Amino acid sequence: YKLVQLLFHYIYEYVLIQEFLLLLYHHILHILFLLILSLLSCLIFPCCSKNEMIGTYKLYQIIENGKAYELGDEWDEKILTKDFYTLELYEDESFLMTSNGNDSFFVQGTWKQSENTLILTPAPQYGNPMSFTYDKNQQTLTAVGDDFGTVLKKE
Repeated sequence: YKLVQLLFHYIYEYVLIQEFLLLLYHHILHILFLLILSLLSCLIFPCCSKNEMIGTYKLYQIIENGKAYELGDEWDEKILTKDFYTLELYEDESFLMTSNGNDSFFVQGTWKQSENTLILTPAPQYGNPMSFTYDKNQQTLTAVGDDFGTVLKKE
């Protein structure tokens, strides 16, 4: 009788261990599935990845009173080069805009993206916020006012 009881006890423990290992195996598979799913979603959806707006933008074109001035053209008694205006967008949502034009200057502040619009909010001593339209395909930022506009192209 004790032998049969001992045999059933070992069988019971063996079954418990097998069920535990099977349960553990299912949990590991479930965790691996979730990890793979999250990695795929980060590749498919850009919200997980680094913001593609971040980077350096240089002057591409100036529009004044409906006329477009390209790089190499004379504008305001100066030859336009891509370094005429430079905008640097940083990952910490700060920016630095510099000009090597007639009136050299720099502006610092913060930026925010709302769909295809970029809002630059300068530090208070630098003036009012500026709005740019972002063209993902062209990699450009365009700011157009009533009679003046600027197009910056990503480097």
